[in-house]
Amino acid sequence: MKPFSNPLWLCLLIFSFMILMAANAKAQTETKNNLLAAPKETKEKPKAKPGTYEFFGVDQKMVHAFTDDTLILIEEQRKDHEDISIALNFGVSVYIPARDVINNPAFKPLPEIAQE
Repeated sequence: MKPFSNPLWLCLLIFSFMILMAANAKAQTETKNNLLAAPKETKEKPKAKPGTYEFFGVDQKMVHAFTDDTLILIEEQRKDHEDISIALNFGVSVYIPARDVINNPAFKPLPEIAQE
């Protein structure tokens, strides 16, 4: 008699496979429910608003090349009482006025790109 030629082995194999699949489905459902029930702790980081920063060394056509990450970086670097400039890459920098300045009612929005 050949090994595993008995139909009982086939039934046992199928039954084991079904048990594994059911356990996997239950684990996936529990994970999905835990993810749905978990409070969302990730808070969207604030982005710099247009007019509150000014790029230098940028071609007018490149304005749209700056991503949300750049705007988040600008806002993260902004100081409360000190205007700063930071280099983003070779030849491109950004002027970031202080929060005091941009929150002043007399503040006039800056052009997004400096006219050099």
